[in-house]
Amino acid sequence: MGGNQGCTACTCGQCMVAVLLVLTLTACSQKPPERTRTMKGETVILQDHSGTAAGEYNNRGIAKMLQGDAGGAISDFKEAVKLDPEEPGYYENLSWAQSQVGDLGGAMAALYEAIRLSPNDAELYWKRGMIRGQVQNYSGAIEDFSKALEINPVLAKAYGDRARAKAMMSDWAGAIKDSTEAIRLDPGNPNDYENRGLARMQQEDFRGALGDYTEALKSRPDDPRLFVLRSVSKSRLADDEGAADDLDKAIRIKPDFGRAYQVRGELRRKIGDESGARLDLDKAAALQGSPPENSK
Repeated sequence: MGGNQGCTACTCGQCMVAVLLVLTLTACSQKPPERTRTMKGETVILQDHSGTAAGEYNNRGIAKMLQGDAGGAISDFKEAVKLDPEEPGYYENLSWAQSQVGDLGGAMAALYEAIRLSPNDAELYWKRGMIRGQVQNYSGAIEDFSKALEINPVLAKAYGDRARAKAMMSDWAGAIKDSTEAIRLDPGNPNDYENRGLARMQQEDFRGALGDYTEALKSRPDDPRLFVLRSVSKSRLADDEGAADDLDKAIRIKPDFGRAYQVRGELRRKIGDESGARLDLDKAAALQGSPPENSK
């Protein structure tokens, strides 16, 4: 076969150019992104692979955060922001560190900047909603969680946290609705069952609350608070024996849990065990720092 017919050995100039072009395009398509977002618990953080000075400060700040040095991380994130003030992820990371040291005002300001630069990021609105909730601005928190859900309608944690904010404003029906949606999207989160149970108790749906606390206990079987909460729903359903059993379990798990003694004392008084009630209420008072029952 004459000439370059077929180019089977790939030695002709035309084929070599083609091969080099393919290799170049492949390399470009496989190049990792310069910045990626990853989860640390429930927190999304920006990791920077750009090799820039700002990126190096950012990554060092992340490393310090993971080592528990939030103060050092703040300095690094602020340096990253100074070097590249147009990267919203640097502000996002800065807010993470500031919230950990209790600088909620600083964290809020950083999130405002991040949202200004990236106004369609649901995660940023969720984070700002969490900060607003911590400073008891529940209506503002609801507004932010709602915006996050407008952008990302399947963000389960935004439903769950909006439910908590609604509960703080005594919107029990709204809290139940949002908790239910959070559970539908993420059925394994015990906090949403607990919160829905609390809202159902307020609406006197004691059987529904009982079911929710029982579901929450499947994931947190050693949580004494959940046993106390479930005992109250059982008592309201006239299951005093079941309520007493739950309170005994709570005290076995945490022998210094004053609230459990208080509720058990009230239950014992309800069923006519006055001496047992006084012992429990005095124990609760001693643990909780209030005057003992016998001194009243």
